[in-house]
Amino acid sequence: MLKTHKKVLRGAAAAAGALAVIGAESASAAMVEVSFSGFTEGAGGGLTYPDGGTFSGRIVYDTEGVADESASPSFGSFVVSPLLLELNTPLGGLSYAPDASRQSANIMTFTQQENLAEQQTSRLSFGSNELDYDGFDGSLAGFTPISFDLVLQTNPNPDGDVLFSDPNALLSGADSLITAMLINSVVQVVFTNDDMDNIGTTTLAISSVAFGMLDVTPPSDVPLPGGAALLMTGVGGLFAARKTTHRRGNRAGVVSAS
Repeated sequence: MLKTHKKVLRGAAAAAGALAVIGAESASAAMVEVSFSGFTEGAGGGLTYPDGGTFSGRIVYDTEGVADESASPSFGSFVVSPLLLELNTPLGGLSYAPDASRQSANIMTFTQQENLAEQQTSRLSFGSNELDYDGFDGSLAGFTPISFDLVLQTNPNPDGDVLFSDPNALLSGADSLITAMLINSVVQVVFTNDDMDNIGTTTLAISSVAFGMLDVTPPSDVPLPGGAALLMTGVGGLFAARKTTHRRGNRAGVVSAS
């Protein structure tokens, strides 16, 4: 009976350990959201927007373990795909979510961060130079988007206008970044027509941007309730084993101590 209890206790301990690991993995991801917005008035490129229009969008990254591929202390270069990308305009919108079956061999995806004394710049480029790239969902005025560029610039000043705290760490300091003054900040989308024989662009000026950490669990992690159920299975096994041992003792004419 003692051996049986020890075996089940070890199983319960293992389940508890698994629960702890699950919790640690859930907390390991560093999800950062960059949201932006502006007015469509004065848009450049080949699309004409209605008067008084606005646009908005957001990008979500998992920055955990993303390495800087640049050796410069003032410049960071990161090859990383967003977990989610959205743009909404009066002429339609586009969105992206990872889907390996739809990705092109010539996909481009990088984010750059440059820190100069008079200016900080962040740039995301994502998409392809292929006219038949279908990694995005949605359309703009009926045209198919094939690439997306987001360029943010600000003048660092004592009021805290910064896009990152460390150019060599992707979106570092996102939980405390404050950017009140943007300059030359735009969204540019390259699109193609249905016949894929022509391309065009639309460029929208960004007037505001916000950064934030997201408290979410990556899809690959096991939710906490599942881990709790695993733990309870081990504990339940302890009582089941004790009951079984008790019955065996009775069959042998032995009074089992409870």
